[in-house]
Amino acid sequence: MTEQTNEIKKIWLDCDPGHDDAIAIILAMGHPKIELCGISTVSGNASLEQTFFNAQIVRDMCGGTANNVPVFRGAERPLLRTIRHDPGIHGVSGLDGSLEFDTFAKSRKNIVPVDVMETGSGLALTIERIIAVSKQGGDTTSPSLTLVATGALTNIALLLRNYEETMKKYIKEIIVMGGAIAVGNRSSVSEFNILCDPEAAKIVFDSDFKVVMVPLEVTHTAIATKQILQRIMNGGTNNNNNSKSNSLFNKIVVDLLTFFADTYSREFGFRDGPPVHDACTIAYIIMPEIFEARLMHVDVICNALSPADGQTVCDIWGYKKNEMQNVVVCEKMDVDKFFELCLLAIENCNKISPVNEKGVILG
Repeated sequence: MTEQTNEIKKIWLDCDPGHDDAIAIILAMGHPKIELCGISTVSGNASLEQTFFNAQIVRDMCGGTANNVPVFRGAERPLLRTIRHDPGIHGVSGLDGSLEFDTFAKSRKNIVPVDVMETGSGLALTIERIIAVSKQGGDTTSPSLTLVATGALTNIALLLRNYEETMKKYIKEIIVMGGAIAVGNRSSVSEFNILCDPEAAKIVFDSDFKVVMVPLEVTHTAIATKQILQRIMNGGTNNNNNSKSNSLFNKIVVDLLTFFADTYSREFGFRDGPPVHDACTIAYIIMPEIFEARLMHVDVICNALSPADGQTVCDIWGYKKNEMQNVVVCEKMDVDKFFELCLLAIENCNKISPVNEKGVILG
C-alpha cells in the first residue's frame, strides 16, 4: 500500500483551457505524485488557436517549459459536427478574468517553443512524445502512461483510430471529464465535452482501454467557494511557512476562478462558487480512494436531430446484461480531500512561478 501511495504517476493531458482546465494543469504540474509528460489541445471552450496558446501560458506560469512539458496542437474541429465554443462561460479567450494573466500572456507571445512550431500533425508529435516518455526509466513491458482528457474527445478518438496498437503498448488507462449520469449542462441531458463530439466519445468509450468517466454529478460537488479562494490567496495549505501568500500567482488563480464563479452564477445559478470540473480527473489519478466508482455499460447518443444528442446513457441498474460493462463511472468524491490536493499543487507552483519575479508582469 505504501509503495502505491509513493508512486509517481506519468500522465498526458488532452485539454481545451478553459478555467477548470487551467486548474487541472496546475494540479498536474504542482502535485508531487504526478509527472505531467505533455499536453495536447483541442477545440472546445475556445478555438484551437486559443486553447493551444492558453495551455502554453498556464504551463509557463507554473514554471514549466517546452522541454519538460511540451504542448502540441490537436484537432481543430470535431469528427463530424460543427465547432462549438463556450464564451458564455469562459469568455472569448477561454481564460478571461485576470488582467495580470493577460499581461503575462502578452509577455510570452513571442516565446514559442520549437516543438510546437512543427507544421506536421500534432497527433503524430503527441504519439512520438508518448512513446519517448514511456521508454524513459522503468518497465517498458507494460503500459505506464495515463491519458487524461478534459475537453472534447476528438484527439483521443483520432489517436485510437490511427495509432491503436501503439496506444495499447504505452497507455494504461484513459480518464475522462465528461458526461452525466442524469442531467446535462449544455442540453437537458448532455454535458458540453461529450456534446462537442459525440462520435469521438463513442469511439473512446467503446474501445478496448480501461476508461474512467468523471461526470457532472461528481464535478458539480467540486465547488471553489469563497473560503477556498481565500485560502488560495493566503498561501494554500497553510502547512508551509515558505509559501508566498498574496502573491501575483495566487491572485491570478483567484481572479480566474472569480470570473468563472460569475459566469456560472449567471448561466447556471451556482451561488457558492464554480465547479472545478477538470481537476477532478487529476485528483482521481493521485488519490482514487477518495472516489466512489463502479463499472457499468455507458452508451453515447449520436443523433444530431435528437434532443438526447450527446447524452451518456449510464446503465446504473444493470439492465443491459448482455452488453459489455465498458466504463468505470465515478459517483461521489471526498470534496475536502480534493481541495487539499489542489491547494498543495497551487502552493507548489506559486513557489516557482515566474509571474512572481520582479518585473515579469509590470516591469
